[in-house]
Formats: sequence, structure tokens, C-alpha cells
Amino acid sequence: MQDRADIEHTLATLISQKSRSFARMGVEDIFARPGYREFFLDVATDLNVRALAHISRLDVGATSVAINLGLSFGGTYYHVLASYDDGALARFGPGAAHLRDLLQHAIETGHTRFDFTIGDEPYKKLFGGQPSPMWTVTQTGSAVGAISLFALKQAPWLKLAAKRMSEFRLMPTRSTTITR
Repeated sequence: MQDRADIEHTLATLISQKSRSFARMGVEDIFARPGYREFFLDVATDLNVRALAHISRLDVGATSVAINLGLSFGGTYYHVLASYDDGALARFGPGAAHLRDLLQHAIETGHTRFDFTIGDEPYKKLFGGQPSPMWTVTQTGSAVGAISLFALKQAPWLKLAAKRMSEFRLMPTRSTTITR
């Protein structure tokens, strides 16, 4: 897929499919946040990145039933963002079929590793994926940041509590006045 309009259309379909998936799972749709959609569009279409980026789709008729945006670097294919149509053909496993094609493509193009990237979804094990450790690197830029990082290291549950609190929205207070 080389044509910019085709890439943009494919990425828009991927984002639409991912947004429906996020809604079904009841999780935040990252594409509703400013910048995310533009970032992935830049990755997929920027000529400086095109040598690394790989966008592909599996179509049945006029319907894209599986789409993948990946990166290729240093002999490794990175499976970055994938979506699958949740329509009538979903029960036939278009995502698995497309992933098989991606693995075959990676082998044929000389890749020696296929990195499923973050997440522990069960399908990754079906394709031979093995977990690997992840690290977090942090650097603070202020005294408040240093205190916050220290608190997080002492009580990791604080991170989860802070995340939940950041999603909490206070409703405006209402005052009732009774007049005669």
C-alpha cells in the first residue's frame, strides 16, 4: 500500500474498528485523545518513516476485516497496532488469518524476530509469543516529582489509585434555595 489516500483510508478504518473494540471492553478510547490519531497517521504516511512503517489489511470483498500497522527495524517486525472487524465475519477469525500472513511476510522479508509488543493477550501465545520483562524508567524534574516517585515506590497501589482518581470527575455542586 503506497498511495497516501489509501493509507489514510485504511488507518481511518483501523481507528474506527479499534474505537468500537475499546467501547465493547469498556476502556478508554485512546483515539479520542488529541494527537493520537495524528501521530499514527504521521507514522503511516511520513516518507521519512515509511521505510520503517508497514500497514497492511485483509479484505473480504469491499470490507477490511483485519488491519495492522507495524514497524520494521534491525531484523525485527514490531506488531504495533491491529484491529479486526467485529461484523458477520468476525467468527471466522480474520485477525488470526491476517496475523499468520504477517508472520509469513516477516519470514519472507528476512526478519529474524516478530515482536508482539506490549500486552499479554492469549492469541500471542497461540502464535508462539513468549513474555519478556518490561521496565519503567523515570526521571523527576522537581521536588514534588521526587516525592511522588518515592511514594509510588513505597506503595505501588498508589499508582492505580492515582490513575482511577484522574478519571474521576466531580459534578458541579448544586445549591437549592427555597423562596416564598
